[in-house]
Amino acid sequence: MHARTLCKPVRRRPRCAASVACVLTNPESLRQVFLVIMIVPMAAATRFHFVWASTVLSACALMLGGCFSEYHRAEGRTGRAGALGADAWPVVDIEPLRKVGRSTPREIRSVAPAPGSSDATLPPPDYTVEHNNLDPGGLLRVWSTAPEDDQLLAKFTDDLFGGFNPNAAYLTPRVLADPTMAEDIAAAHKRAAMPDSLLRSKGLVPATMEADVMLRKGISIQLPAEQTGARAGLVVYLTSIIPNKYEASVVNELRERGWAVLSIEADTRLRVPADPADLARIPGLQAQVEADSEALDAMIRDMEPGEALKAWSDPALQRRRTEIIKHQTQTMIEIHRIRKGRLECCDEESGRAAGIVLAGAVDELIGDHAMAASAAVRYLQQYRPDVPVRPLVLIGFSAGALSAPAVSARLAADGFPANAAVLVGGGADLSTILRETELVGSSIPIQCGDKPVSGRAWKALNEAYQGHTRLDPLKTAPLMAEMPVLQVHAAWDSVVPAKTGRRLYELLGRPDRIDYSLGHVSMFYKLPGVRGRIADWVESHVVRDGRPADKLEP
Repeated sequence: MHARTLCKPVRRRPRCAASVACVLTNPESLRQVFLVIMIVPMAAATRFHFVWASTVLSACALMLGGCFSEYHRAEGRTGRAGALGADAWPVVDIEPLRKVGRSTPREIRSVAPAPGSSDATLPPPDYTVEHNNLDPGGLLRVWSTAPEDDQLLAKFTDDLFGGFNPNAAYLTPRVLADPTMAEDIAAAHKRAAMPDSLLRSKGLVPATMEADVMLRKGISIQLPAEQTGARAGLVVYLTSIIPNKYEASVVNELRERGWAVLSIEADTRLRVPADPADLARIPGLQAQVEADSEALDAMIRDMEPGEALKAWSDPALQRRRTEIIKHQTQTMIEIHRIRKGRLECCDEESGRAAGIVLAGAVDELIGDHAMAASAAVRYLQQYRPDVPVRPLVLIGFSAGALSAPAVSARLAADGFPANAAVLVGGGADLSTILRETELVGSSIPIQCGDKPVSGRAWKALNEAYQGHTRLDPLKTAPLMAEMPVLQVHAAWDSVVPAKTGRRLYELLGRPDRIDYSLGHVSMFYKLPGVRGRIADWVESHVVRDGRPADKLEP
């Protein structure tokens, strides 16, 4: 397999010379060289050699990371494409969602007329529900907001989440059954019951309809804005755990080239059965959280604003406040841990049982994500003639890349086969990823009491998981073997362990690949520098031999 640097140095040039040429011709690398020139002398001036050494090494890694990334062109894809059977998709009961759908009004406001008020003037609706439809996997609702609200929220999301601003959500039975849903509704009613003299003076009271119908709960979706003129096609963008400006730069490059973008947020609500004894502790832990909130309020409740501000500067009060917040945070983390559940794995028998449970939970999670994407594409086809759904390109980042093969399979089954796919920071075998990831709080505890899981028990769990999962990339990635795929991989990835990324590469049939000698997060930092190259790759693979992509064979 031929490899070449992203900066495309002259072939047969010595690697060191090629790297220098790469740096000198790459604006991103030139900026990094400037940083090195500025930082190294400062580090060298220190008396601590380890500071100097670590600074130099970090600077070099930043400078050379982009240039030491390599592009591997696929040469003879291995494997053969296929399709998933209908029994691969989890069976869900959508009946609980019917009541939610029927209870969803067209207009939703945060206020309502006060009882007995006859002259209250209602403000414009916070949300206008444009679409409210139940399908075999869940409930898709699409809404619009006031233009001024859109503009305000867009500025906020642009800065924090790369422009991801949901205007739709896909509620599934799994999400509906989440115990936090009922708690969120109860909390909304509690807030609404608090006195609000300003609203009362206007003949209004707080309303809870948005919370009651769980409008924004489920898998968040951002449908494309209204499209004008000729469009290149549709990009189905599967976000990472938190959408960010780095991955957004790649998507925005495609958007600027005329592609409509459908964004689907990653769903990470993976849960396995929790210990009943632990669940029984939750009410007491929640009471502790409320008690801590009350204690924080009581510290300054009777103070004037100026006095309260001055009081917070008191060292003793600061220490007490820090202690309360720390205790409250730890309690909330413990509640979250309990609800995620745990897998008891002490021997081969319990390992096999745990593997089967984990496979079912993963398939439900990925299946929901795939059904949400398919429902959104169907909506665009039926109700948005301004948005072309062909050609269709799938692009997934991190958690989105983990579900992308299943999303591809679902879209193909529903008549929307992808023409090409880009997978950034993905992997295969979720059981291994969940066990070995260094991403704090993302894994499901796999334990034998308080002890580490033994080798035989873990082997039994992993084998059972691989044998029972139907939607893990282990089973769905080979279905993409004949599709043009670009994998972006970090060789030192510890979030999605690099070995699982290499396994995904083999399962995909050894597709085109950009390989970074970096970790997971640092690879994302590099994405803006290769956004044009990724977009070029997409466009070169959806138009072949001068034929438009909508004329290509699926």
